[in-house]
Amino acid sequence: DNLSSELTLDTLSDYIGISKYHLYRDFKKITAQTVFEFINNIRCKNAKQMLSALLHSVSTPPPRACIEEV
Repeated sequence: DNLSSELTLDTLSDYIGISKYHLYRDFKKITAQTVFEFINNIRCKNAKQMLSALLHSVSTPPPRACIEEV
C-alpha cells in the first residue's frame, strides 16, 4: 500500500511516465483536487475506517458463551 509511504510529485510522474507539471495540471483538471489533496483524502478515509472498526471492536461485548458466570 503506497499510501502509507512518502509520495512526491517526481516519484509519481516518473512512475506514470509524464512530467510532473502535466500530472499536476491534468490531475487537478480531472479531479478538481491536487494529487496530494486526493491522497490525503484517501488517507483520512482509511484512518476513519480503521478507527471506526477499532471502536466497534472495543464497544462490542463478547459473545454470551464467553462470559463466565460466577
